[in-house]
Amino acid sequence: MKDFYDFFNVLPLAAVVGKKISCVHGGLSKHIKTIQDINALNRMQDVPHEGPITDLLWSDPNEDENAPDWKPSPRGASNIYGPKPVEEFLKTNHLELIVRSHELTQEGYKYSFKNGLLTIFTPPNYYYRCGNKGAILKLNDKLERKIITFEATPENLAISKEL
Repeated sequence: MKDFYDFFNVLPLAAVVGKKISCVHGGLSKHIKTIQDINALNRMQDVPHEGPITDLLWSDPNEDENAPDWKPSPRGASNIYGPKPVEEFLKTNHLELIVRSHELTQEGYKYSFKNGLLTIFTPPNYYYRCGNKGAILKLNDKLERKIITFEATPENLAISKEL
């Protein structure tokens, strides 16, 4: 198990696709303004309890369009962020979209903040009981987007009925 954690601790925190789309697990950090700030982080460590690495992994959007820029997350880890930090990060880094995955969505995906943020949630019927769809984002060489959604397999539905 330790080998798994050691491996996880060297995986990249984020990626940029085609110089236009930023991909990250959680979201943004009030400590990070640029992609270069992410590149400068020391990834060769356990995830700290707070700070920019934690934020990139565990922050969430606050869906209220009038939300404050930042406030503590009700989940107890990291922060939630409003539309302004998303807009500023996109503009500063000359990006079109931030794609994240750290939040269940019933349809498998959800656009937020004038379509500047996209949550893609892949596991359908999460925990065998949520009834949500799964989704993947497919990009072509021109970065045109296609979201593919899918339901849980009959085998997974059967498991959920047994629980």
